[in-house]
Amino acid sequence: MKMSFLSSGIFWGAVLVLFGISVLLKAVFHIDIPVFRILVGLIIIYFGLKVLTGWHGFSSVNSAVFSDCSIAPGDIKGDYSVVFAKGTMDLSNADIKNKSVTVRVHTVFGDTTIYVDKNMPVKVQAEAVFSGVKMADGNLVSIGDLTYLSLSYKEGGNCLIIKSDTVFGSLKIVNK
Repeated sequence: MKMSFLSSGIFWGAVLVLFGISVLLKAVFHIDIPVFRILVGLIIIYFGLKVLTGWHGFSSVNSAVFSDCSIAPGDIKGDYSVVFAKGTMDLSNADIKNKSVTVRVHTVFGDTTIYVDKNMPVKVQAEAVFSGVKMADGNLVSIGDLTYLSLSYKEGGNCLIIKSDTVFGSLKIVNK
């Protein structure tokens, strides 16, 4: 699967390194490089070029980039990404009879809604950075970590485990 450059780990790693170098240069040598402004300008140019060339994003079984999609995995497989997009996932039919199932959901500048069965044992471990993460019980987190355990969750028993990272986006866990 081909991923967009903006959704790659190389891009975001480079952004963080450049931001860190900028902070050090300003603190030690009093040199001010407007990394954030440059980054915003480059992203706007990137979007402009994508619009001019007619590219409107893509979605696949495991990801949505610059598009709206509904992800209803029959066989739940590992990682799912929603980048500059809106994604809906229905995990209410996850098969946890024989073993626990772990799903990783990454939302970057996007909106993700995950539906889970209200009677299923579910554990959600969410990490949020300048985001809105809302759990099925109504708890919210914007910056930091939050763990949600459904009423039927029992430590050591089979369950659906959702590990999410949300950066500048929105994630909602909804009982179905």
